[in-house]
Amino acid sequence: MNSSITEFKEQIKHIETHLNVLEKYEQIIKKLSDEDADFIKSNSTQEKQFSYRSNIISLYGAFEHFIENIITEYIESIQKLISSFDEWAPAITGNYFDLWKKLHGKLKYPKYSLISENEMVENIHKIVINHEKALIPQCFLQNGGNYRANEICDMFKRVGINNINDFVIKYEPFQSYLSEQFPEIQNVENGRRTELYFQDLEDLVNRRNEIAHGSSDDNTIDGNSFIEKIQFVKSYAEAINNYLTDKVYERQWGNNKPDAIKITNVFTKAGNVALLDINDIRKDSKKIMSSSKILVKYKENECSRFFITEIKEIRVDLTSGEKNKTVDEIVVDSNVEQISIEVSEKVKPNQKIKILDI
Repeated sequence: MNSSITEFKEQIKHIETHLNVLEKYEQIIKKLSDEDADFIKSNSTQEKQFSYRSNIISLYGAFEHFIENIITEYIESIQKLISSFDEWAPAITGNYFDLWKKLHGKLKYPKYSLISENEMVENIHKIVINHEKALIPQCFLQNGGNYRANEICDMFKRVGINNINDFVIKYEPFQSYLSEQFPEIQNVENGRRTELYFQDLEDLVNRRNEIAHGSSDDNTIDGNSFIEKIQFVKSYAEAINNYLTDKVYERQWGNNKPDAIKITNVFTKAGNVALLDINDIRKDSKKIMSSSKILVKYKENECSRFFITEIKEIRVDLTSGEKNKTVDEIVVDSNVEQISIEVSEKVKPNQKIKILDI
């Protein structure tokens, strides 16, 4: 779950660079007094209007592209963790065939021109006859309008995630952004609070529509206001990505059948050497190897949160009395008294881990 947000950040970086170039360009022009400079100064208002239109279209376009990419990436990530069509969320299995039919009727549209009718027929045959897991992600990208907050919720509902914005507002960096923008927000009723949270997105969509439909430029905004919209979109998109990444890890955690192993203590200032519960490891009975990936669950509430780290070194204490013996791999048995692992990321006591299959 990284390619969509990486591409999005790169697009935003281009927009921010464009703004910086314009600012420096204006500063340079102000210092000049030749004929060309006078011409540029006399047309500066028109250029600012043109720049405004370009920036709004570019920002909204990048965000729209991100939403469609992240939904596609989420579907493809979950698809790797399941084995049949029936393992998809009920929201997907219950609506996929209707969405498939709608998409089939839109293949002539440029947006779906890369999907052939043969591909669609083969896909539905594989699902119905063989119960195969593969979906056509574009089925879920047939939005009913612009990407306002409510439309985004509707799109994610189709892939089994209800009220995604209720969770995203609690994820970084969006949570910090909202706290900074609305320090007194807790005093506002819930309905109005949500409206305030997403007013920048609503305004961006409205401005994009005004420009696309050829309205006048009377409603332009200054550079600082546009930068605020960029900050909103960046933090919102990154929080969506972080939330969906946790959803994928949550599925991976559930698929990994052995019981979780508890971290009983953590050593070193870096917090990256963990003492593991020896009884949990024996229940797991899975071979632990240096370079194995482990999935760490670090928060449990309405939405569990995870990260992946790598085992760099394994150290064991044996019942024979040998301490801190370094091994490359081990299946813990009665000869092992204690085991600790050095990992590449900081961990904490009482967190739970699962060792992932290579």
